[in-house]
Amino acid sequence: MPVWNSKANQLFYRTEDDRIMVVDYKVVNGSFVPDKAREWVPNRLANLGLTPNLDIFENGRRFAVLMSTAGSDPPEARRYETFVVNFVDELRRRAYGR
Repeated sequence: MPVWNSKANQLFYRTEDDRIMVVDYKVVNGSFVPDKAREWVPNRLANLGLTPNLDIFENGRRFAVLMSTAGSDPPEARRYETFVVNFVDELRRRAYGR
């Protein structure tokens, strides 16, 4: 499940064991030339089978991912999502009471 970051010439993908890998690449004479793949972060993605669980924002600077959570419960019982909208505004409201 590759995700292209055209802004930084990077290819991200999920491995079979739910790691996020990144490969820097170049285009030389019209050919794709990858560098060596490396683990992007040590955290594991949630295992959703064939359902995509990571994507990159259009500007190439942020990700939306569904990560695995720690705990002794089975993975199906530990899944949850948190969406933070207007994060800076919320911090400002909490800090300054506005």
